[in-house]
Amino acid sequence: MGVIVIFMVVKVFISSYQKEFTEERKFLLEELKKDSFFSETVEVFVFEKDSGNSLPSDEVFIGAVEESDVYIGLIG
Repeated sequence: MGVIVIFMVVKVFISSYQKEFTEERKFLLEELKKDSFFSETVEVFVFEKDSGNSLPSDEVFIGAVEESDVYIGLIG
């Protein structure tokens, strides 16, 4: 009998003032992608990655925050 493993996908929203912490947001995104466990269990939203959406940016931002399980706010 085989073992079935089910992972819950955790949605993470990484945010900061758009003109600040660009490199830090990219770094966090890339580090989470590198890790095999996180890459399978974590879905990361950063605004730059979804900038091609046809909805107004504030609607995209608010919708993504509402759907997220974890919010990481970079403040400085």
